[in-house]
Amino acid sequence: MDQDLPTIPHELLEALQERFPLTNPTPTVCERELWIEVGRQQLIEFLSRHYLSQQENILTNHVPR
Repeated sequence: MDQDLPTIPHELLEALQERFPLTNPTPTVCERELWIEVGRQQLIEFLSRHYLSQQENILTNHVPR
């Protein structure tokens, strides 16, 4: 399933992490906003794992000549 994703640029991950930084919820955050933030962070983590997997594949499949 992960192989179906296009290449994830490192710049995209950096921009997402900057725009949506991981923060601790405040007591005034409503449940809906909390779950939205959880979803954002799960997406960033998923893309990060996919990016790392792509980088590992590049390194292991690259044969210098």
